[in-house]
Amino acid sequence: MIVDVDNTILERKSDKIDQEVINWFNNAKRYYRIIILSNNSRSKILRAAKPLNIPYIPWTLKPLSIYYQIALMRINLTPREVCAIGDQIFTDILGAKLFHMKTIYITPINSNDDSGWTKFIRLFERLLFKKWTKKTFMI
Repeated sequence: MIVDVDNTILERKSDKIDQEVINWFNNAKRYYRIIILSNNSRSKILRAAKPLNIPYIPWTLKPLSIYYQIALMRINLTPREVCAIGDQIFTDILGAKLFHMKTIYITPINSNDDSGWTKFIRLFERLLFKKWTKKTFMI
């Protein structure tokens, strides 16, 4: 698995990971290889990587796919064997999809604390969700 940090593992401005998240990762590590891929600095990523004992790659410039390739090399898997998990469509999900990976979009833990840029981008995410969830039924 390739996972994001902010608003995926913990809140953007928090240093504390919920015990439920820690338990989930401890269990997941028994079955999966996991790496954190984040656009953040090393110090921000370490808030999650260190207590969870997971490898990480900082400053990834997602959705650029080169960093997904680096992550795959580090966990020694192919795109078909990996699922990326994140809270942003235009970074986490798009980057993984460009590399032909499965993805899991999760609702942000706390989007109220998003940066101004992320709040702006989430407007487009909401429009995209409306389009994706609009159903047309033919009889």
